[in-house]
Order: sequence, then structure tokens, then C-alpha cells
Amino acid sequence: MSSILILNPWTGKIGPNTFLNGVVSGLLKKNYQVTIIYPYADEISNGFEQMGCRIFYLPNLKFKHVNNFILKICFRIYGELNLLYCLVTKIRSLDFKYCIINTEVLSWSLFGLKKKIPVYVIVHALSFNENKRLSSFIFNIQHIRVLKYLAVSNAVKDALYKIGVKREVLMIYNGVDLDQYKPNSLKKDNNEITLLSVVHPVPHKGAHHLIDVLGLLKNMGLKFNCKIAGWYNKSFDKYYMNLINDKILEKGLENTIHFQQPGVDMKSNYLSADILIHPSENESFGYALAEGMAMNLPVVAFNVGGIPEVVKHNKTGFLLEPYNIQAMALAVAELIQSKSLRSELGHQGRLRVEQKFNMKKNIENMLYEFDDFK
Repeated sequence: MSSILILNPWTGKIGPNTFLNGVVSGLLKKNYQVTIIYPYADEISNGFEQMGCRIFYLPNLKFKHVNNFILKICFRIYGELNLLYCLVTKIRSLDFKYCIINTEVLSWSLFGLKKKIPVYVIVHALSFNENKRLSSFIFNIQHIRVLKYLAVSNAVKDALYKIGVKREVLMIYNGVDLDQYKPNSLKKDNNEITLLSVVHPVPHKGAHHLIDVLGLLKNMGLKFNCKIAGWYNKSFDKYYMNLINDKILEKGLENTIHFQQPGVDMKSNYLSADILIHPSENESFGYALAEGMAMNLPVVAFNVGGIPEVVKHNKTGFLLEPYNIQAMALAVAELIQSKSLRSELGHQGRLRVEQKFNMKKNIENMLYEFDDFK
């Protein structure tokens, strides 16, 4: 039985881990033995263990949101030192046919892997554009060990080439497990609309835009409530969270907005919602958009990053000029006032996900890149 090593810094139910879960399921079905280096035990890693994976826990592999650039670099260096030590002392004696890295930020620690192991890097984010000099430096080091990059959207693929990546970049869309995400045909029918937004408490996810939009909708006299999921993420900006709380009080939205606790199943959030608002400023793909569309939700988002590859304007939702709050509020208002429009856009969204973002099909396409599967 051949074995594959996976390095994964992400924790919790987020897009990169959902994608990785599909990859692991596909590998296990192909009779691969899977070993994963993961930050710490959570429901995701427990699921991998139940599937039969071998897990090595490495807490310092976890990414942390740090505003101070120097401190961020120090955390990264410390994390890579720990990873290098783990690879040399615990992993190097094991025999792996391939290595998959579920992030683009690791660099010199990869030299702890045996030279004969082909390395594939999955890139889920566009954050490497924030500091292009540093990212270019990291990619130049990676090129010594990386065989191919796998980008989750064309936006990511194009950005990688623009920043100077010298290896082949393949595009494999993220996807949704359509067996798990099924819309409810018996949609609630009442006068109050439920809006849903999936935002983490960091500035680029755009919660400040969301609050401004909700404030405008309230001023229009529209009746609605809004659920916010993902807010209690372990990677957060405390100053930003306090800023948003103050903004909510300022606009009198404290009885309108309901923050969902981490244990609430996302599928139930989608089922109870009528419209998905996605105010992100920087999105490589927009996994929540694909999930929402799979559940027949019309979506409203800014036209940034990989989002226009997911959402089709006036067909599955509305794409607005960044960061036109007035236009976003008017688009949401139009959906609030028209049940037929919500139904049509939601239906078309589900069809689009079935055609383009079927997790099982996309993972099969990715695994085909490994020589064994051709």
C-alpha cells in the first residue's frame, strides 16, 4: 500500500479543510495510506482519524492572525522550525510516495522531506499578494522542492504566475459535497426574511461592510433578521471585533443580528436563510457562496478575486462593484421584496454548483494529476 503525507495548518470547518476532507476521502478510496501533520485535535482531525488516517499533532503549525508584521514573521519562522524538527525526527524514516501541502506559505522546512518525494502545494488564498516581496522569496525557496501547484480558482492561478511562480500551476475548483448539501423544498413562508452571512472577525472578510448594508436596509423600513456564522473563529482580530460590536450598537442592530455559536451546523443555517450576503474584500474562491448556492440561496457579493468564477451576475445572484455599500443594500432589498426572484436565482445557483463545483468530480480531477491514477 502506497502512503501519502499531508501537511495542513488549517483547523475548523473552513474551505481549505473541506477541500482536504474530499482529497483524503478520495485517497483512501484509492487504497492509499494517509498521514497528516495537523495543529491540534478538533472535530476535523477526529474525523480524519476515524477514516483511518495517521495523525501527528504539531500546535505551532497553526496560522495565527497577527497585525504586527515582524511578529507575524517570527511566528512563521518558529512554526517552520518546529515543522522541520518534526519532519526530520518523526517523518523522515517513513516512506511516502507523495507529499501534499495544503498551504503556500511553508518554505525551507520542506527540506526536511526526502528528496525523492514529489511535493504538491494546494493554494487556497490570495493573501500572498499582500507582501509580494516576501511571497516571491518564499516561492523561490519552494521551487527547489515543489513539483506542481494546485490553485482553487483561476484568480489564484493567475496571481501565482504574476508573482513569479516558476512551476506548473493547475486549477482545480473547490467544491461542495452535493449529497450532504441538499436544499429543502419546503421552504419557510413568512413575512420576515432571514439574511445569512459567513464572516470571520478579521478586516478583509468585510463585516464592517455588512453592518453598513444592514443599517441601510433598516433605514429603508424593511423587515428582516440576520444570522452571522463563523464569527467565533479561533483566528481573530480582537480590536476589529470590538469595532464591529460598537458599530452594531451605533446603528441599533443589536436585536436584528444574531451571532451563531460554533456548534451550530452550517446546513441548518443555510436552510433557515433566504439570502446569503458575502461582504468579503479578498476571496480566492468563496466557499460559503458555493455552499449557499447548493442550498438554493440567492447570493450577493462584491466582484473581487475568484468570486465572479462562482457567482454569475443576474443569474445566481448579484455581483457589486467593490465596495459599493449602497448598491449592495439595494440588491439585497430587491431580493427581500421578491420571492420569485429569490426562487429563480436560488434554483440557478444550485444548477451551477452541480455543473462546476461538485466536490467528488473536482477531487477526481485533482487526483488524476498523480501518476498512479492516470
